[in-house]
Amino acid sequence: MQHYIKCNHCGRLVEIKSQYMVFCPVCKRKMDNCFAEWSKRNPGREFGEYLGELAVSSTALEGVREQRKIGRAIMRGKAARRALLALGIAVLVTAVGIVGYRAWNRDNRSASIAALLDKAWQIGYYDDLGATLKFPFPLEKDAAFSADSLQRENDSLTADTLQRQVVLGAVSRRWAEPGTVSVTASRIDYQPDFGVDRDIATRQILLGMLQENGLQGFEFFRNDYSIPNIEARSLSGSYLLGVEAFEFRALMAQYGHTVWYFMVAYPRSKPEGLLVAERFFKGILIDRRLTGEPAR
Repeated sequence: MQHYIKCNHCGRLVEIKSQYMVFCPVCKRKMDNCFAEWSKRNPGREFGEYLGELAVSSTALEGVREQRKIGRAIMRGKAARRALLALGIAVLVTAVGIVGYRAWNRDNRSASIAALLDKAWQIGYYDDLGATLKFPFPLEKDAAFSADSLQRENDSLTADTLQRQVVLGAVSRRWAEPGTVSVTASRIDYQPDFGVDRDIATRQILLGMLQENGLQGFEFFRNDYSIPNIEARSLSGSYLLGVEAFEFRALMAQYGHTVWYFMVAYPRSKPEGLLVAERFFKGILIDRRLTGEPAR
């Protein structure tokens, strides 16, 4: 199996020929993320560990190509407009969760994932989300996330403005600490007669993140998941953002014309982040009284 890494200078994805590869074969510059440099920061660790943390496999790349084919097929269908709106929303919500490490630094900090797990997890009801969540720290509201911002995101993706506003309301909250986890919880309310295809939105999440946010090497799995009061779709996978490798777990739930997204992302080198995701998801309780009738 071949492995690839993204050059931190030219941005090209290049094959790792051996552990002694130091220079990018495209731009000829020394890569800061080559095994030799990585070993200086991680003394005593093996080449296989390096590949697991920073590289993307040929199998993962094949998965990316397949997702692109699926995306193109969907866009040729009759549901293209609705799919693209779902894509715009999914891209914005999911990218917010993934890149949260770089953008958000908060006073409420946890030195490690282990410390986060050891803290007392507090139960809190978020009126704007219509959901009860359990986490050691409060999730802070993202003021830039709104119905108008989602509509603009959709318009930029479709290059065509819809004749009416189809997103009635949107809110997103999150907590992120570099080196531990990024937690995102979002809610979007659509026009009742717009219609939301959860399967299309699920497939489009990957395509959109790849194209719009510079993510590489997705390995992606989808399963049905149940939380109290509502059915959900479970998403899990891994990706490369710049030279950093991450894992993510996400839930996408729909009831009536309301959709919720919950995501936990963490460094691939810290698999204990999965324990945070599992505990966070088990604490979700959605208030269905705040939504419309369930979709048929």
